Amino acid sequence: MQQWIALITLLFGCFQAPEPVKPATIQPSLETTQRRTIIKRLSPGCKAGDGDACNDLADLYATAGWGGGKMVTIARSLYNRACGYGNPEGCYQIGAWSQGCDLGHAQSCDFVECFSKTNWDGLSTTMDGGGGGN
Repeated sequence: MQQWIALITLLFGCFQAPEPVKPATIQPSLETTQRRTIIKRLSPGCKAGDGDACNDLADLYATAGWGGGKMVTIARSLYNRACGYGNPEGCYQIGAWSQGCDLGHAQSCDFVECFSKTNWDGLSTTMDGGGGGN
């Protein structure tokens, strides 16, 4: 039990799930017809390699409030595509913090810095029972 407490304590400062960013053009209260209009407007850009369009689409799906897990899956795929097209926010949303940091995303850089300071060797000793007690 103590080894799990050590793990949680050690990583607490690094792990805080990112909240999807809601661009000014996309509000959670939008009606379904408005969302469909925005999807139709952004989809061609995303398909053409516009990382910002993919990220905005992902935000739209992530905040949809309808469709359940399917919308989350679509959002994750779109964030991944956005990251691949060089959108740092998309990289942050999928946990590709090193890539997001390389693209200038400050929060991604914070995660990279936090992980680089984590004592992984001491953690593994604690987790396998060799150093922290069971």
